[in-house]
Amino acid sequence: MQPSYRKWQSKSVPSSDEQALFLGTASQHGYPAEVALPIYTQLVATLRERGHGSALYVYRVDEHEGERERAPAPPPFTRPRTLLAFATADTALGFAQRMRLRGRPRLRCIAFATLLAVMLQHPSIRAVLVVDEPLVIPAGQHFPTGYMISRTDLHEMLKGAAHGEPL
Repeated sequence: MQPSYRKWQSKSVPSSDEQALFLGTASQHGYPAEVALPIYTQLVATLRERGHGSALYVYRVDEHEGERERAPAPPPFTRPRTLLAFATADTALGFAQRMRLRGRPRLRCIAFATLLAVMLQHPSIRAVLVVDEPLVIPAGQHFPTGYMISRTDLHEMLKGAAHGEPL
């Protein structure tokens, strides 16, 4: 029996593995599971309220073949960046085409918990932006509208929970 594309595409309930990944990463940064779990639960609930599931799409743009030889690639995660995550593959590719990004976008389905964990692990990741559907890019802006979680805000939420502050 072939796996259902529909089930894979509409995955909306985070798995316990995804939750464990975030909790483990938070623990490595000094936030015990009993502190991190309510924050994670709140973030996932907000994501669902905005109509998103826990499975999102991110893309990376490959360099043109000749560019790889001309300029050395910068080490990963060294320049400040915001990760954009999309609800659908079509929206992610639409954004890449609309912004005329060079190269060929390669899509990856990734769990929201993984994006949060990556943000905790890499200080150069300033924020994760989960893009709203339909795709809207306000005039004069580089980023579309969506639900933004900054690294600073995530740390402040975790620190506040560790000190018994209400969510």
